[in-house]
Amino acid sequence: MSKVLSMAQGDTLKLIRGGESRPGKASPAKISDTDKEMIKRITPIIEKSIERKITAHVIETLIDTLEQQNYPPEENIRPDFIEEVKKAEKGKFKKFKNPEEFRKYMARL
Repeated sequence: MSKVLSMAQGDTLKLIRGGESRPGKASPAKISDTDKEMIKRITPIIEKSIERKITAHVIETLIDTLEQQNYPPEENIRPDFIEEVKKAEKGKFKKFKNPEEFRKYMARL
């Protein structure tokens, strides 16, 4: 992530100095002192914005990956378990007399 920011910062500094931002491209037009000051002021703001967007994307990707690992697709869930869930959603449920009976039932699943 910092590599991307330093690359962007390096290109910005080259533009401020009036040099080429990329090899083989023509030099940009001369930049006035006012524009240089404005670039210096907005560069940190742009860098922070880019960093936030990259961070948000990385976090979203991590969350998606974790959800896929912790919540498998429906085809990977046993059919008898899916049927029990559907019955429970319809109001049909199994009642247990004690915790031991519940544990035995859960071990069977």
